Amino acid sequence: MNGSLETTKNQILEIDQQIEKESRRMAQKTQAKHDETQRKIEEERGISDHCEKRLADIMMEIKNTGLEMDRIKEQGDEEEKKLRTLQDQIQHCDAMIKTAKEREHDALIPYGRNMKMLLEKINNIRWFGEKPLGPLGQFVKARDPATWGDVLRSQLSSLLSAFAVTDARDRTPLKKLFQDTGK
Repeated sequence: MNGSLETTKNQILEIDQQIEKESRRMAQKTQAKHDETQRKIEEERGISDHCEKRLADIMMEIKNTGLEMDRIKEQGDEEEKKLRTLQDQIQHCDAMIKTAKEREHDALIPYGRNMKMLLEKINNIRWFGEKPLGPLGQFVKARDPATWGDVLRSQLSSLLSAFAVTDARDRTPLKKLFQDTGK
C-alpha cells in the first residue's frame, strides 16, 4: 500500500506541476493579451485625441470662414449700392443727353408743341406785311442763362412764345393758325 500511496502522491505532484506549468503558460498568454489590448487602447486613444483636435481646428476654420464670408458679403452689398448709384447717374446723364439732343434738333420745343409745324405753315402763307416774327424767345439771349434763364422764363413765358406782325390784317390768319395747331 505504501507503494501505491507513493505512486498516487507522485501522480498528484506531477499533475500539480502540470497545473502550475499550464497556469504560468496561461498567465503569460493572458498577460500578452492584456498588454496587446492595452497597447491597442492607447493607440486608439491617441487617434481619438488627434481626431478631436482636428475637429476643433475644423470648427474654428468654419467659424473664421463664416466671419470672412459675412465681411465679404457686406463689402459686396456696398459695392452693389455704389454700382446702382452709378447706373442711376448714368441713366440720368443719358436722359439729359437725349433731351439736349432733342432740343438741339428741335430748338422750338421750349415754346410749345407743334411750333415747328406752325412755323412751316407761316412760311407757306402769303402775308399782307412781312412774315410774322416769332416765337420772340428765339431772339432773346440772357447774358447769364444759368442765373437769369429761369427768372426770364417764369416772368416772360407768354411773351417769349408770342409772335409779332407788321400789319394788323395778318393777326386774324395768324390767330387761326394758332387755333389749328392747338396753340
